[in-house]
Amino acid sequence: MKIEFLEKWEEIIPYMKSIVEETPFNFEELQITHNLCKGCNWSGFVNTLSHDSILKKKIVKLKNKRIFLRKYYSYSIPNYEAIYYIASITNNIIDIGSGKGYWIHLLKKFGLNTMAFDPIPITKNNYILGKTFFQETIKSFSDIKNILKMSHHQSLLLQWIPPSRESVDYFIEIINRYKGSNIFFSGLNKYCATKDFFIYLNNNYKIISSIILPRFIGIIDTLYHLKKR
Repeated sequence: MKIEFLEKWEEIIPYMKSIVEETPFNFEELQITHNLCKGCNWSGFVNTLSHDSILKKKIVKLKNKRIFLRKYYSYSIPNYEAIYYIASITNNIIDIGSGKGYWIHLLKKFGLNTMAFDPIPITKNNYILGKTFFQETIKSFSDIKNILKMSHHQSLLLQWIPPSRESVDYFIEIINRYKGSNIFFSGLNKYCATKDFFIYLNNNYKIISSIILPRFIGIIDTLYHLKKR
């Protein structure tokens, strides 16, 4: 089944690739990682390009585009491989921390039975801009607890968990209450959740597969399929 991604992502990906082609580094080596407890240190990366002011300006422009696009669509950039892979594993998925619901919107178009919820009301959520793509089907944490009691045949989608103790405790409780066995997770561990969260995840789930997502320079984003140990 062919699904159409929204226009602005389609515009930005070739631009991202063109910048990567201009840089003097091997980005395939720099960007690939399959260990949830390890991250790459990108501090000072742009400064290494100071000898090339044109390239540096392009990277700064790209960074500014990402700030807008991640709020308008999603932090993780979807691609066909990721959406198809999720659909090949499950017919039912719950997205907790769904933001604007862009990923769950695409999965619904692909034919999955979907549920979505974000603990921060859209009117108070500084991480998003504009209207949501998907109508929330879960209205409160009490609803979530009841749904998770019967989630044996559902998968769980988690993306870019905020790096605060409160958020991490919230999502660990979600995972503890989850009765199924498949979690799909994306987000660069240097900028989301906490080290304790990733240690918890590794202790309780194992990585089955990983799909590299389209990436902005310096953002090592991968979709992981995790299965309960």
